[in-house]
Amino acid sequence: MKWFIEANDRCYEDSTGVENFVKRMELEFRNGGPPIEGFHFLNSPFEMLDYSREIENEVRTNPQNADLYVGFQTYKKVTNGILNRYSDLLGAGVKIVGFGEGVSPFPSIHNGLEWIPLKRDVDALENQWYLVSLLPTPIAFVGWETSPAKNFGIGGLSTPGKRFKGFVTNDLRVVEGIVDHLESLRPTKTPTVMWEPSADGQDKPVINRILTITHSKQSSELLALQSSAVAIALSQGADMLLYEMSAASYLISPYPEGDKGRWLRPLDAQELTRFGRGEVTSQLNEIKSKGVQVKAILPATHGFKHLAEWAEKEEVDLIILPSSLVNSNLLNRLRGYNLTSLLEHSKKRIIVLEPDGDIWQANEGTTERIGVSKSKVEI
Repeated sequence: MKWFIEANDRCYEDSTGVENFVKRMELEFRNGGPPIEGFHFLNSPFEMLDYSREIENEVRTNPQNADLYVGFQTYKKVTNGILNRYSDLLGAGVKIVGFGEGVSPFPSIHNGLEWIPLKRDVDALENQWYLVSLLPTPIAFVGWETSPAKNFGIGGLSTPGKRFKGFVTNDLRVVEGIVDHLESLRPTKTPTVMWEPSADGQDKPVINRILTITHSKQSSELLALQSSAVAIALSQGADMLLYEMSAASYLISPYPEGDKGRWLRPLDAQELTRFGRGEVTSQLNEIKSKGVQVKAILPATHGFKHLAEWAEKEEVDLIILPSSLVNSNLLNRLRGYNLTSLLEHSKKRIIVLEPDGDIWQANEGTTERIGVSKSKVEI
């Protein structure tokens, strides 16, 4: 199922495309079986609001093993009233996953709320207003915003020009299909980002800047590492620095001779292109397209001592490494790329990504309130 409005869905009778989207959905999930049951089109945003409240109440009344997938469109749509309502649900044990553009608005919410950051896409289902639940009662409400794109996700239901067209259904085939789609949007092989109060009731350390390594020729390991770093950066509202290991050389400086001092700083995509680092430029552009501010460092010297110096200079809060550099090969160890060297020269928080996606903290005791095991680390 393509969970977005396609160009062919829009027609003279329905320029929004929602009705033809629903027809496609019915054909796919019906698949020769009985028609979709318990289906109702919605055009009034206030009728939609009534359905959303009913779903919240159903979950609140039967919270055991309950789940709730909520589309907020953008984190700016989350008001104090919503925070209070969802705090109550979380406190009752409901699993809630929120979706929307931007970093999480929930630094003070605990007991298991997740936030999945999205790129802007006014035609995609995941970017709309919705509440979907499998337990205690299968039900899906989707309010598709049909306002002009420039107004998408801005203002409340009574904002002039605000328009929605949607549906509600309790057909298990559709509900499960939407849940499967939303679950697929979780970052692959990345740590679950949750906020829980520490034992002493204090907030966890703030992460404003993340440093991770890269190479002009990305391996599958480094691609997974970058994906994890982006997910963490989005969840924390942090920016990123890519430490481009292939730039370091004993023989050639990555910077122009005679003007080296001018460039000893994080570089943007345009500057990297000037230095012939097209592959890293592409990496920066890809990360930036996901909503993370990012620059790259071109090290002039091999070894993690040099990386530690950059981390200190640039006020990095978190360093993320691949496990291959924990148990480095002989050449890398001779060049100074091993965890022992980094721990010797840096007191920054360091986490390590395993090939299976597990993340663990390398320097226990960097902070007293992180709660780390080798198979899982919560950021």
